[in-house]
Amino acid sequence: DLFGLAELPDGRVIVADRVLKEFSIADFRTGARQVVGRNGPGPNEYQSAFGVIRWRGDTLLGYDATGTRVVRFTPAGTIAGSHPMALPGEAGGVGPPRSVDRAGNLYWDTPRVDRVAMKRMLKARILRWMPGQERPEVVAEFTDHTDDDHHLRYRAMPRSDAWTVP
Repeated sequence: DLFGLAELPDGRVIVADRVLKEFSIADFRTGARQVVGRNGPGPNEYQSAFGVIRWRGDTLLGYDATGTRVVRFTPAGTIAGSHPMALPGEAGGVGPPRSVDRAGNLYWDTPRVDRVAMKRMLKARILRWMPGQERPEVVAEFTDHTDDDHHLRYRAMPRSDAWTVP
């Protein structure tokens, strides 16, 4: 189940597959696919593959939700370490990063879900985190829908060419 991809400088792409729990390199010109790294808790390993995003320059970051970290991919597609992250106490899960600013901060939108009652909260948050920092910060909290719209899914920051965080 493809959960994101990002292009390497040579035209190949890093693909995140959350079902197989692996990152791989795909070459659409040749049809070749090769798994990158392996599952595990080590610095050049990962436990899940929940997205990939362009970071600074030619570096890509893969989001390892289970390991609560991001792994760094070089322009050649090899893993070059990871950055652990501690997520603030959210009632629900956090998806893959949605955007990166010029400084290299990663941004997430976090719909609040009470997993015990299986009910969406009316508030959502935007988190900002620089890999290497201990914890992300909440940069915005807002109401993303009304009580009548609980059955719909909302994304605070849909992927787009540009957006601004206060």
